[in-house]
Amino acid sequence: MKSLRTWTLLSLSALCLPLGCSSQKPEPETPASAPAALPEPNSAVPAKSEASDALRTVAADATVVIRVRGDRVRSGPLFGAISGMKNGIPQARQGLMLAQAGCGFDPIETIQEVVIGARHEHRSSPEDPLGRIQLDPTTATIALLLNRPAEDALTCLANFVPVERKTIANNPALVLPTGGVVQAYHELLIYTPGEQAEAAMARIQKAAPLDPELQATLDANPEAAALAFARGHNTLKLKWGSVAVAQPAGGFDLKAVGLAESPEDAATLRANLERELTGAKAAVEREGPEFAPVVALLDEAKVQQQGSSVSVHLALDEQRAQTFFSETLVALVKEGVGKYANSAKTAEARDHVMRIALALADHARAKRARTPFPASAPASPSVVPGKRPSDPLPSFEHPSWKAIGFAPSGPVYYSYQFVTAADGKSVEVIAEGDLDGDGVRSRYSVKVTMVGSDPRIDPELTRQNPYE
Repeated sequence: MKSLRTWTLLSLSALCLPLGCSSQKPEPETPASAPAALPEPNSAVPAKSEASDALRTVAADATVVIRVRGDRVRSGPLFGAISGMKNGIPQARQGLMLAQAGCGFDPIETIQEVVIGARHEHRSSPEDPLGRIQLDPTTATIALLLNRPAEDALTCLANFVPVERKTIANNPALVLPTGGVVQAYHELLIYTPGEQAEAAMARIQKAAPLDPELQATLDANPEAAALAFARGHNTLKLKWGSVAVAQPAGGFDLKAVGLAESPEDAATLRANLERELTGAKAAVEREGPEFAPVVALLDEAKVQQQGSSVSVHLALDEQRAQTFFSETLVALVKEGVGKYANSAKTAEARDHVMRIALALADHARAKRARTPFPASAPASPSVVPGKRPSDPLPSFEHPSWKAIGFAPSGPVYYSYQFVTAADGKSVEVIAEGDLDGDGVRSRYSVKVTMVGSDPRIDPELTRQNPYE
């Protein structure tokens, strides 16, 4: 199996196709476009609930709004998968235990709703016609609706981050090292850039109405567990776009909708979306047969056009959603996390193999003999270490190791050797390990060959089962 990073990027790109959300891209041919700011509304609308307050923290000029309903997410198959990952991955379990100890409550279970609002730019290029959204963090507001007083969360945060305490509009607040401000308002925890803290609170107190298009999107998706909305000028020629995820009857339903400026623009967008899905499926297939369920999931996505509207729809019933999220996705993530945890250990093998190769090359230059490389060095340590490192020093007393002056400075996770050819003109350096202790070995190797009177080290390592 390949790295978790590939699966993560592909899954996010599949979910974000209509909005084109991603991280920084190379400088595009199409210049960045930013929406114009809208004036703050002044009309007062009675607040209906604390959830309405969370939405009202978003500034009127925000062009991207994301809303996640924690209570609904926890009732569906995706949260079941998250819980499975949390319980099955030691690092995640330990991190949550640490957070609970510092807070006195479970942060995940406490969150009822998350609302994020920010301005953005949209960038595209001929090679990436869908483009990507880049949020402007200096305009971001984040509101968390909790099931307990938000002051408890301030206390929790202060246990982990150096902060400065202050009061904003009679509300307790913390100033973070970055200059951002977190304030508590009843059960609402609000993060803003420092200079925007009072404005966010004023919007709640005035019960400022939401952007009409955002309000219409919320009304059209009343059962959504998660929703993202974007508007403003962009190279997709979309007036607005949204992605909504619901969990009907324990299933999974994702629908992305975009309203283009014309039917012709919608047709172009539909064609680009179909190409993106085809490319994503091909990339996942190359990752190996264990990713076949992901390919099947992408096959379920349907792209449709009706006039100026374009949509992407993906629906799974309860059984298929449970199978994919609770079994397939959990297995892939656990595998990826395990590989990430082992990546630091594999660095040892890569480093030592190259150090040995360099030592052999130096030996050959110094000797200038018919047989420039010493006789083969035995596997050291003789038994391949497993999950725990071994003390290698006694085994590196062999004359061939002594000849090149190499010995590790501490315990190792790999066994090392070099095998010299019969004519003495080439040598292969090998490291073997079994990081997960399952009996299947990983192998790193590189060759050093005499070219005329000079030793040449192959430019790349050969890797086999690198995370075993």
